[in-house]
Amino acid sequence: GTLLGDATVQRYIDNGLGHHFLTSPVSNADLSELGDDFTLNLTSAYPFIYYYDETNTSPFKSEGWSSPSSSSDPMTVGMGFSGYFSADGGRTLDITGSLNSGSVSIPITNTSSGDPLSDGWNFIGNPFASPVDFDLVIQSAPASVEDALYRWNPVLEQYVAYVDKVSSSSSFNSIIPSMQGFWIKTDASANLVIDASMRVEDPAVNGTFLKSGSDNNPLFRLQLNGQGYSLESVVRYKPNASNMFDSQFDAHYLSSDVPGSPEFASASDVGPLTINTRLPFTNTPDLIPLHCVIATDGIYSISLTEISNFNQNDLIILEDVLLGTTHVLNQSAYTFVGSTLDAATRFIVRVVPAMMTSVDDVTFDESIQIFKCNDNLCINLLNAIDQPQLVNIYNKVGQLVFSTRLESGLLNYSLNNLNLNVNDIYLVKLESMDSAVKLKW
Repeated sequence: GTLLGDATVQRYIDNGLGHHFLTSPVSNADLSELGDDFTLNLTSAYPFIYYYDETNTSPFKSEGWSSPSSSSDPMTVGMGFSGYFSADGGRTLDITGSLNSGSVSIPITNTSSGDPLSDGWNFIGNPFASPVDFDLVIQSAPASVEDALYRWNPVLEQYVAYVDKVSSSSSFNSIIPSMQGFWIKTDASANLVIDASMRVEDPAVNGTFLKSGSDNNPLFRLQLNGQGYSLESVVRYKPNASNMFDSQFDAHYLSSDVPGSPEFASASDVGPLTINTRLPFTNTPDLIPLHCVIATDGIYSISLTEISNFNQNDLIILEDVLLGTTHVLNQSAYTFVGSTLDAATRFIVRVVPAMMTSVDDVTFDESIQIFKCNDNLCINLLNAIDQPQLVNIYNKVGQLVFSTRLESGLLNYSLNNLNLNVNDIYLVKLESMDSAVKLKW
């Protein structure tokens, strides 16, 4: 059919006080359409409405936020706006104008600032009066556009991400509601086309939630809790992925910049990742450094909230580098005292696969001596190691019973409080030296 005249599009919001990401579903609206729903405060030093200018050449991403000069400024189709207001009791926004239809081309830019990680972030929005499916949008997007979608959750006061059927938090999905602003990242300037065919037909749809791991790829979720905050980080293993950044499988971690809020993600070659897709592992442990920044001193915990499509005896082990301890997250959460002085690299996750029970292929290294000394396990080396070594101890059925790290530079090490059975046989392996010794304790 043909639409004649203007339409009024409404969006009901009931998710708290804070910033809300908005955009216009019509082609001829100005900011006064929002000004009658909440105060824009444009004459103040701290306005209540912002857009993002990617062409700002500052290496600090936050410097791109700009405020409109007047309520008569146009709401450019496809441009995102952040409005600050309270929706605690529910608030209805309405915008009147000529409905967007057909194909909408949204210009996106990548402007060099000297910091590639800060470049290419574009704050745009769903231009239609109906939801659109981001999976369909990204299928036809230019190759320079990374495949991840980012939105702001004003209740949790943090960013949520979605890429390749995986989301963080788990309740997030690919459906972008009407009047919703969002972030994407591009490696080069281009035009992103959002077509009417990408719309969801039922305006009331919430989207079919695709459970993480539904493609049978191993996946686990870690959650940091403490001081009133809860943050999630996802790790997935998938063929064709790599342990470097993959624009079609990974999603960056975006800091909330909320005072007192911690940061929690995987560390990577391009900065923290909230969704980290990696090359599938086989019989070798996978080491994943974490990015954990504590902004308020206090008690925190790290827990394993989901583990899907792993073998029964695969273990997710958290190493606390500061304390020199390890903890099996499959069994329970790890509680610790966090400090603003802690290094962001305090924690490492080791994904340890179930080990073969056969020891036929065990290699013996004469430069390594492992033996019982009193109630401890002692390790003597003929040559001091030049980098930290992972020590894994397995029982006779291949289950990991102890894991720790040996710092470099020493010849003699003593491990205590192992709680091993005196009459059992154990396999002790130094991972990076590719050497293993079978030991009867």
